Amino acid sequence: FDLAKWKTLVARFKKVNLGPFISDGTLMGHFLIDEPHRSAKGGKGVSQATVESMAAYSKSIWPTMTTFVRVSPIWLASAPVTYRALDAGWLQYTYGKGEAGKLAAAEVSAAKSKGLGIMMGLNILDGGNGSSKVAGWSRGKYAMSATEIRTYGTALLNQTYACGFFNWIYDDFGRTYWARTDIKNALIDISNKAKAHVRTSCRQ
Repeated sequence: FDLAKWKTLVARFKKVNLGPFISDGTLMGHFLIDEPHRSAKGGKGVSQATVESMAAYSKSIWPTMTTFVRVSPIWLASAPVTYRALDAGWLQYTYGKGEAGKLAAAEVSAAKSKGLGIMMGLNILDGGNGSSKVAGWSRGKYAMSATEIRTYGTALLNQTYACGFFNWIYDDFGRTYWARTDIKNALIDISNKAKAHVRTSCRQ
């Protein structure tokens, strides 16, 4: 990862007037990077300090835009970094990460310890326990059943500290799956819970 190259890519949008879209909520925030902790195929993970530097650069251009990163707040809290520019981490839940309610509570605690907000959501197409018998997006993974969506989604949304709920992933691969009545109804139920969730800022 090259921070200077990343800044160059972001800088292309400096002259775009994003202010009105930030103010009215059209832009939820700046998604800085996906899974910085992963080092696949001989690569190297991106450090927590670098993530904070990315957030600081974003704030230098758009001071009022929320900055967030899709990585566990527990990982963010595992380094002695003071987050002044990064606003929120992200828990994307899969069955293999443990009991949803306990994990959500632990992630919230970690986020609070660092003064961060937390986004939450489900990895629906790859995060199931196999009970759906629907092959996942990745080899060896399973999509969640309707029961899993309700159970895990409810556990996450029971955390009033959560500032957003975003699920992965909608694409042509899962077209048949998303069209199922049981899955549609489960998503409607979770959507209603999200709409009823107390409004919480990602900028803590």
